[in-house]
Amino acid sequence: MENQNLPAKSSGAEIQSALLKIVERQDIDPERLEKFLDLQIKMEERQAKTAFVSALATFQGVCPIIVKTKGIKDKGGMIRSKYAPLDEVVYQVKSILVKNGLSYSFDVTKYSEDLQNIVITVSHVGGHSKDFNYPYNPMDEGGSMNNSQRRKSALSYAKRAAFENAFGIVTQGDDDEAQRLIDTPISEESILEIQDLIEKTDSDFAAVLKFLKVDRLEDLSALEAKKAVHALKQKRSK
Repeated sequence: MENQNLPAKSSGAEIQSALLKIVERQDIDPERLEKFLDLQIKMEERQAKTAFVSALATFQGVCPIIVKTKGIKDKGGMIRSKYAPLDEVVYQVKSILVKNGLSYSFDVTKYSEDLQNIVITVSHVGGHSKDFNYPYNPMDEGGSMNNSQRRKSALSYAKRAAFENAFGIVTQGDDDEAQRLIDTPISEESILEIQDLIEKTDSDFAAVLKFLKVDRLEDLSALEAKKAVHALKQKRSK
């Protein structure tokens, strides 16, 4: 078969046109044509996956630190912890997701006899998608709620956690805490942790520095270091 190899950087229209010309030929061996088409499909899937990974990395590079604004009170009425509701998180990152061609959907499946599982599917306009799983207890431990409220609370928490994990979103307690981390230089411990994660994820050191927009790790703030660690841990888990 003559001129069967398509250029690696061909556009979708060029690839489709070349395929149509090949299929229309009468002297093509069906078995060889099938192998060629299978190879073409695999190439397109690989390109779609590369575009997906690139879009997710770009999103994580510009995604803001989400501030935890809502408090959880203990029985005495004191705030024992804070969190960022899912609707607030989505509100702050939705435009960035759209700009990078990313979308998501949730599904709930059974994980085990005692646990449910949140499945968040992250999709890219290029055609690739990836499922992220988050097992959780379907009943919140809140003693002041009825069973219906406990189930709703548990599901809400699981969705929020699954969303943050899938997209590599980092949250902070409040604006003052975030500002303190911005003003604080990276610690030696964080430098060593990032270097270790770069090695474990087989990442290119120069590429990581370029992604972080610094010439050396020592130039990072404590806040930027935290985001870098989170992103590298996400990469290691994929």
